[in-house]
Amino acid sequence: MSKQVVSKFLNQYFKNRPFFLGLFRAKELEILYSKLSKLPRDRELKILDYGCGDGFFTDILFQSLPKDFKSNVKLVGLDIGDDIVKEAKGLDIYDEIVIFDSHKIPFKDGEFDYVISNSVMEHVVHIDENISEISRVMKENATFFCTIMVDTWWRENLFGTKILGPLYRRWMKGMQYVAHSLNHEDWQKKFADNDLHSDELIGYLDKKTSMLSDLAHYFSIHSLIYKKLFNRWEIFPFIYDLIPYAKAWSGLIAQEVNLSQASGIYFELRKHVEK
Repeated sequence: MSKQVVSKFLNQYFKNRPFFLGLFRAKELEILYSKLSKLPRDRELKILDYGCGDGFFTDILFQSLPKDFKSNVKLVGLDIGDDIVKEAKGLDIYDEIVIFDSHKIPFKDGEFDYVISNSVMEHVVHIDENISEISRVMKENATFFCTIMVDTWWRENLFGTKILGPLYRRWMKGMQYVAHSLNHEDWQKKFADNDLHSDELIGYLDKKTSMLSDLAHYFSIHSLIYKKLFNRWEIFPFIYDLIPYAKAWSGLIAQEVNLSQASGIYFELRKHVEK
């Protein structure tokens, strides 16, 4: 089932975003899909999408969930700039989109049942303050579903790093700003210091997949050209129905990876305040 779900998500990304992005996002979508689809339906839930961006990722995620899921959910998007959420405001999935100052989350204590965040935490400058704020707005026993690119392994596993070494790592770090290069144990400690305790960790993107994902950046140049000329990332989306790119990649993307060798980590964190 996992490969089928990953293949579906890959296909949606390939049709709408640069090729390499699908290779990152598909496994994250599959993990979060498996978690959110099991949430209770017998009561209203309030969910915060921390760092919602353009909303494309969460739109695919929520559109894939059972039809009755959204009926009991209030979904709030949160990010730091109007320009960042411009596209998200045009989607139907968010009940509210809020801009915050990157320090104080403008919600009361214990307001949310769940928080989701996809590949955002590693880019947050004021990370300790923000983790504390996320914890504050969560209810006791609320869950934080979070994916993080582990910068150290990611840059070591890049295709360009194998050829150019540290020079390529430094160049890529400048291209893809990352504020925090932490391993999964360091992230766990930061979360635990704010009453967010790990229920589950899943590693994804192994060495081979990371190398191929990096190489895929250069096979996505045409998308940059399409975006510049036509304001669309892909102008021939039907090609992905004719040629099974998604199916070919899904087996590689779907596999889980040892935490010590993974470029990406999924954290499932439960808020528990010890008395």
